[in-house]
Amino acid sequence: MNPIEDEAVVAQALLRQEVGAVRLLPTDEALPGLKRQPGTREWKVRVQNEWYDRPEQLPAEFASQASASMFPPKETDLAALNLERCMRVLPHVQDTGGFFIALFEKIADDTSEKEGVKASDDSASGDGVRAEAAPAVAAADAV
Repeated sequence: MNPIEDEAVVAQALLRQEVGAVRLLPTDEALPGLKRQPGTREWKVRVQNEWYDRPEQLPAEFASQASASMFPPKETDLAALNLERCMRVLPHVQDTGGFFIALFEKIADDTSEKEGVKASDDSASGDGVRAEAAPAVAAADAV
């Protein structure tokens, strides 16, 4: 369960694509019998066998291999995103397949005039997808 494919996609939708039009709902009371972990707020991105915390750390020759949206959001944006509201169902904990669950609520039709988290200007150069993430949650490493 790669945070680049899970929490990073949620952050991209909330922070950069649908600012103020959708929000992430809490899921801690939904499905009370389900064994799960909250979404992670930190991960590293692996490019060419090296791990990076921020897109600014990438050497210029690797910039085209990872976009800024693959990295965790900036600290200033994390609180408003509420990524911990996501659910990670780990196969070795629930005795199922692994699942990532995010519950969105549409709160506006148009994002042009709505309130929300303002995207930090960390647009990426490049569109490569050959990167891996190292989640901060140790249990996620076992998946």
